[in-house]
Amino acid sequence: MWVKALQLLREDGVLERAVWIAPMNEVPNFVQGSVASVITLRKKMANGQVSKSDGATELNTLFRRINDYMGAPIKAEIAKDRIPLSYCSNGDIDYAGRLSDIYDVVDLHFMPQLIEDDEDKRAFLKVGPGAPNGNFQVLETFDLKAFSKAWEDACRRHYPAMLERVSNFFNHALEHMTLPSGKRLQAIVTECYGSLEWPDSQDVNWEWYKRYNADALRIVAAMDLTGASLSNFGEPLFTLWNDTGWHWAGNNYFRTAPQLISE
Repeated sequence: MWVKALQLLREDGVLERAVWIAPMNEVPNFVQGSVASVITLRKKMANGQVSKSDGATELNTLFRRINDYMGAPIKAEIAKDRIPLSYCSNGDIDYAGRLSDIYDVVDLHFMPQLIEDDEDKRAFLKVGPGAPNGNFQVLETFDLKAFSKAWEDACRRHYPAMLERVSNFFNHALEHMTLPSGKRLQAIVTECYGSLEWPDSQDVNWEWYKRYNADALRIVAAMDLTGASLSNFGEPLFTLWNDTGWHWAGNNYFRTAPQLISE
């Protein structure tokens, strides 16, 4: 299906605008929940039938086989277009163990939940069940003014830890970008930097969200990443899209910032 789609895109003059091709969004989500061999292995690891070390090695082998199966026909089709092939990750970290040389890019999805202490948890109890990390249906039941205040208060208290978590995650991820052949994968991030769900409402103040996401981008801009998004909610369907000054400033910072943290 991918090869047919790529051929049609090329015929229509659209493929030339592609920056990369990713066969699947967040591969681990699908593989760990839908591929029988992986499900069986993870159960054996969970109940101690397979050691953690042996299980991790076997799991990487299964992932590499699946990633090659998905990626090889696509890579062959786009080779003449010089379009990179991207692996879309989510939670996994041993990219060098899960990918072969047909891949060029790793998309580092990083969507952590808010850091909370007991005071924050008490505040979120007043917001509604599941706050602050409910899905979009649950968000509609929240007291959104209370949500906004609780989220901002938590950010103020835990801001250093939140930014340190960003730095640690991407530094650690970048340590796993070199394949056994010596090929260095390029790193990008397109889903970031938290929260995973966010209520887009006039009752919710975006300022601390924007501050955190912009500062997270500044941290990433100093690292060896080829590309980065400013926010998971910086898309046309969210009101944050209309804050053109925020987007302009963040994107220009990323494009011009010197890389301070080497490999």
